Amino acid sequence: MVLPTSLLIHSATIQHSIWGVDAYGQPAITGTVDTIVSCRFVGAKETLVSDNGGYIKSLPKILLPPGTTVEDLDQIVSIEDGFAETYNIITKKVVYEAATKTVSHISCELAAVV
Repeated sequence: MVLPTSLLIHSATIQHSIWGVDAYGQPAITGTVDTIVSCRFVGAKETLVSDNGGYIKSLPKILLPPGTTVEDLDQIVSIEDGFAETYNIITKKVVYEAATKTVSHISCELAAVV
C-alpha cells in the first residue's frame, strides 16, 4: 500500500544543488532549487554497539511520498518541533509494496549539518 497522505504530518524543504563548473574548470555548486514537500520525520530509535564497544545511536529518518525527487547531495531543511535542523541525506532507499513493483515511499537516513 502506498504510504497514505494522512501519515505525512510534517513538511520540509528539499534543497537540490545545481552543479556547474567554476572559473577554474572545477565542479562547483552554481545554485539551488528549493522544493517544499509533505513528509514524516521518524526519530532515531535503535542503539548499536560498535566494534570498539562504544554505542552508536541510529540516525533520524524522513519518509517521502513516491515520486519525490531527492538526491544524495541534497539537504533537508525542517522547522518541525523536534526536527528543526538542516540535514544531509546519508542513505536513500525506495520502499516497494509487498510482492508488487509499486513504490510505497522513499526513506532517507539523515545527519544534522554541523
